[in-house]
Amino acid sequence: MPNEFCEVAEMIEAASSTTAGEPARSNLLQHYEAIAQASCAMLAAACAGDWIEVARQEERCGALIAILKAADERPASLTATDDERRMVLLRQILADDALIRGYAEPWLEPIVPLISTPRAGGSNESA
Repeated sequence: MPNEFCEVAEMIEAASSTTAGEPARSNLLQHYEAIAQASCAMLAAACAGDWIEVARQEERCGALIAILKAADERPASLTATDDERRMVLLRQILADDALIRGYAEPWLEPIVPLISTPRAGGSNESA
């Protein structure tokens, strides 16, 4: 089921389009927020089993990512608060992606322990 972040992303996108301020910074964050919103919509569609909508939102995400990559703006131009917000959005997008993959490829779950590799230098065992 979709997370509460979806609703927050929709509210932020609506508010950011009406807020006057620093155009470059808000424009950069608007790109990340739009990607997060599309990712959230993709997760909701995956939960519902609507794979046509998942594909549509995936195309939207791809187009938004391409626009973001083509932008001349750099994350370094963000304030610390805006950069923190960007990181929250990126983490949420990755979390949504992981959940979507779980819906799309449920057959992978039982074999994950068989194909995953332990991290170098770390151990899950207690000393």
